[in-house]
Amino acid sequence: MAKQRCCFAAPQSSAAERFTAFRHHVIIIKIAKEARELQNNQYKSFDDLPLMLTVNNVAEVLGISRTGAYELVRRPDFPTLNIGKRIVVPKEEFARWVRENTGKLTP
Repeated sequence: MAKQRCCFAAPQSSAAERFTAFRHHVIIIKIAKEARELQNNQYKSFDDLPLMLTVNNVAEVLGISRTGAYELVRRPDFPTLNIGKRIVVPKEEFARWVRENTGKLTP
């Protein structure tokens, strides 16, 4: 029986083509992982949120991408606390910001 090769390891492909196919493969895996994480959102209520939210927490709670969350935390009106290179958002300030910007969250 012939040994099966992965789609990005075809012998007739150039190294650049195999690398591009491999990168696409990795991107698809990351997208699938993010989709699973969004479906398994662990936060069902305000009380479930940690005291300090990370950028990933903000993305998960708001249902946006990490890139979108980073854009949000860089806005001057968004409440962040910088600890070295780490960006955190206090839970109560996050709730206040959401209320002020949507009027829909009540802790």
